[in-house]
Amino acid sequence: MRRVKRLTRQLLDRSQQGFALALEIFNKPTITYRIEGFCFFYINAWELLIKARLIETTGKEGAIYYKKKRRLPRRSLSFRDALERAIPDQSDPVRRNVEQVADLRDQATHLLIPELEAVYAGLFQAGVFNYVEQCRKWFPQTQPNQVTPPLLSLVWEREQLEPKVIQKRYGMDALKFMQEQRDRIRALEEGVGDRRLSISIEYKLVLTKKPKEADIALGAGPGGAIAGQIIEVPKDVSITHPYTFRRAAAELKKRLGTSVPFSTHDFQAVVYGEKIKKTDSSPFHYLVKQTGTHCYSELFLDHVVQKLASDPEYLERVRQTYRNRA
Repeated sequence: MRRVKRLTRQLLDRSQQGFALALEIFNKPTITYRIEGFCFFYINAWELLIKARLIETTGKEGAIYYKKKRRLPRRSLSFRDALERAIPDQSDPVRRNVEQVADLRDQATHLLIPELEAVYAGLFQAGVFNYVEQCRKWFPQTQPNQVTPPLLSLVWEREQLEPKVIQKRYGMDALKFMQEQRDRIRALEEGVGDRRLSISIEYKLVLTKKPKEADIALGAGPGGAIAGQIIEVPKDVSITHPYTFRRAAAELKKRLGTSVPFSTHDFQAVVYGEKIKKTDSSPFHYLVKQTGTHCYSELFLDHVVQKLASDPEYLERVRQTYRNRA
């Protein structure tokens, strides 16, 4: 495996340090400059990563500079120009995520109140995973310890997000800005429908003998009374249910090989035959309500493969059931 250039290595090291600083700032709830600090170091980390990528793909260190004009100093590419060269597809969810954070960095900082964290949390968390994944994709030969898939600390309180509270604390301009940003990001999420742009962060309450499956645990308090304890464990859907409909169908087709013909229509028949309610979420299926995206878990795929292996007539049976549905 070929080694990266010295300048590339330096850019990567600085990029990963900037990324670590972005996380460190965001994950300290006592810092009120969290959003601004995160955006600044996060975009800086991406810029350095992108420029390292440009050098490696072109084989030229000059790839990160504009064409030199006579009697003028050499200028490095701006962040947005470098991003466009590294990820030319304007509709790419990774690029759009980075652009959204860059837009936020460039906006009027006096309106970036701490409560906006609740609006941007899904956007930021998706960006964190994107950065780690892009590092591994672009530079598989370099796997530093600090680049691991981390989670952001989410510390806001719901009552602090009430419009009256925001207006009283910061004024009408800040409230309008927050509402505009919330509506804009929601519309963007619905239009794109990809977790690489923004991750849905939700909590659930379940009655279970396995406390790790729930976000809120109920137990017996003094005198046998029921006591509640909040466990701050945000569930990342991209980990628990990583497959969209088409990706799940493609993955099953890959696992089954050529011996069992399998199509997206067959996967739809399996979903119907297994009585998965598309309006509900379960260990097999998760509905991202904001975008209407249906996601499926590794557990579900394993379940289907086992069914197909143990019952040769299973696939034909669910196909027939799906054809005969009312």
